[in-house]
Amino acid sequence: NDASSPFGTVQDTDNTTFLGSLGQCIAYLQQNTTAQIVVMSSMRGRRNSANTQHFYPYDDEDYANKCMLMEKLCLMYGVHYINPNHAMGYYRKTDAYYVDNIHHTALGGKVFADYIWEKLKVIPLWLT
Repeated sequence: NDASSPFGTVQDTDNTTFLGSLGQCIAYLQQNTTAQIVVMSSMRGRRNSANTQHFYPYDDEDYANKCMLMEKLCLMYGVHYINPNHAMGYYRKTDAYYVDNIHHTALGGKVFADYIWEKLKVIPLWLT
């Protein structure tokens, strides 16, 4: 949740970048737990709730690229990645689903929760 740190590349292995730190976290969990690991990136709200005609699935192209790099890193480590920015899609255009630029209404929260649950329930169990 540190947007101010350098983002880095998927090859980073130290804690001077976001991706390097994420890789370290994943590697630590893989070595120290039998839990199923799922990474979920942060959610972006609407850019401008006062003008719902201008809808952007991400705040900017840079953020979309960061999500793609997080997914690539997760694939490299063999862990699951969920991009919650795909959860709201068209619904993010209306005030019925967002109280402000970021926070969901009850209806928006339900759409979001249903999306995340659909993604989580298809992940294979890690213990047999």
